[in-house]
Amino acid sequence: MAQDSLSVQNGTGVAVRQAFNTAMQASATNQSGSSAPSTTYPFQFYADTNTNTLKLRNAANNAYINVSGVGQIGAANLGLLPASGGTISGNLIVSGDLTVNGSTTTIDTTTLTVEDKNIELGKVSTPTDTTADGGGITLKGATDKTFNWIDATDSWTSSEHIAIEGNTKRLFIKDTAGTGNAARPGLFMQDSAASNQFFIGNGSSTDTDLSFVNYTNANIQFRTNNTERLKITSDGNIQIPDDKYLQFGGSQELSIRVDESSGTRHSYMFHTGNGAFKLGSNSTFYIGKTTNETYIECNPDGNVELYYDNVKRLETTSVGANITGNLGLGVASPTNRIDISEAGNQQIKIIRTDGVGSGGNGFIFKAGSDASSIFTTGGEHQIKLYTNSTERLILKNDGKVQIPNDTGKLQFGTGQDLEIYHDGSQSYIKNITGYTVFESVVGVFIKTNNEHAIDALQDGAVNLYYDASKKLETTSTGISVTGGGTFTAPVNHNYTSAVNLPVGTTAQRPASPATGDFRFNSTTTQAEIYDGSAFTAVGGGGGATGGGGEKIFHESENEMNSSYTISSNHNALVAGPLTIASGATLTVNSPSVVTIP
Repeated sequence: MAQDSLSVQNGTGVAVRQAFNTAMQASATNQSGSSAPSTTYPFQFYADTNTNTLKLRNAANNAYINVSGVGQIGAANLGLLPASGGTISGNLIVSGDLTVNGSTTTIDTTTLTVEDKNIELGKVSTPTDTTADGGGITLKGATDKTFNWIDATDSWTSSEHIAIEGNTKRLFIKDTAGTGNAARPGLFMQDSAASNQFFIGNGSSTDTDLSFVNYTNANIQFRTNNTERLKITSDGNIQIPDDKYLQFGGSQELSIRVDESSGTRHSYMFHTGNGAFKLGSNSTFYIGKTTNETYIECNPDGNVELYYDNVKRLETTSVGANITGNLGLGVASPTNRIDISEAGNQQIKIIRTDGVGSGGNGFIFKAGSDASSIFTTGGEHQIKLYTNSTERLILKNDGKVQIPNDTGKLQFGTGQDLEIYHDGSQSYIKNITGYTVFESVVGVFIKTNNEHAIDALQDGAVNLYYDASKKLETTSTGISVTGGGTFTAPVNHNYTSAVNLPVGTTAQRPASPATGDFRFNSTTTQAEIYDGSAFTAVGGGGGATGGGGEKIFHESENEMNSSYTISSNHNALVAGPLTIASGATLTVNSPSVVTIP
């Protein structure tokens, strides 16, 4: 750092040269100092080391103007906002109009306040529904929440639910035209293809009854908790899903439902009141599959008949009952009029799998007295398979298939060559013959804790990672390595072209070189190697090449920008005047000598 009047007075050669050197050093360091130079010129630079600010003298030579931000000499762009853009940490007030021509405008603030009460979107020179198509608002979340105008449906479309809260708030829909000739108030809904249309409102312009109308000959569904509870089909039937009740009475004494909890679909009609449960008819009462097949027939003041495959098997009489065919107890197909037999321990039971009560909570099949094969569905609505009274396989109610122990294996092949299993601490995919092939039409990923380890892409690269960062990639010509590499054995280069060395200027030399570092210096246009104390040129002749290729002259730089120490017991010769830059140091240890003309 230096300051000078930049005016060289007459004097001896050494004094004049020193004056020139001082003036040049002052110019080179931008008149740096803790206070302004005493002699100033218009447009003169001054590096204020007290505030770390670069300043420029104005044209009138009566004041300095800050060129850098205060305290920002060492900062990128001198702490100024570049033309390419940047961040303003303080407040910005634009008194005139603000026009943004970029494709994206980002406002990163907690609350955006707009005093204007109308916001125009999609403002172009000639706005149409086509230019407005897709316009709207997008709220970023785990997924985008959008409210957009869609030209194809001529409507505003929301990707999310719209909730109207408060017991005094209403959604008003007026004069909505249905598919009929009369316009009537109500709610009209249809899909984007207009293939499904639904209307809730007055039946007609004069009808005040509330109507639910499906114009597309489809079903009408009623849901609670996002689950279908009741359906009116297009042909007029009313349907209720499995395991749900159609209930009657003030305390729901009469219920009708279809139950599939046991794995078999059963239909129920039952009564929980104190009175009787009666099924009645003024004439014959039938229970049957279809109109041409009867299960039960009840006749007024007469008999009750029970059927099998539309053939009457039991009929009540005034004195008892008549049976047509054979009666079997414990026999699936009785061959005698009455067959009662013990079928051993083979059994099918409906039981409670938790051992409480019986029936309605599970299904068990046993083969013999030894419970070596058991198929069960329990209260969890899942399927379990057992062998030797041990649970082996579970089909979960959410679709998962589990092997619930650390000794079971999933095996493939006639000889069980491929196995997938977990031994209690490690998981294995094991193959004992041939190749193990992982094949995909797109690619194969191997991950650890959701981090990529190996990627193999179809018709492309194989990538190897370290801590989710790609380090090696195969290419169409070889491999590409990101980062450094360590070789513990010799590397053979078997080609006739050349090895590409790192290239850089003298100023770009590594700050902490290691002995043996090898590079090409683009400033000196020579290869150089670090000998443990300094970079030295590799090879070369007597100096610069002259006419005819003779090496006559030795060229050296006239400015030293980095610190340098003369090698021990070595002398040095500089061809002419040498300028040592600010911050650089030339060290000469005894008995070394440096000669500078």
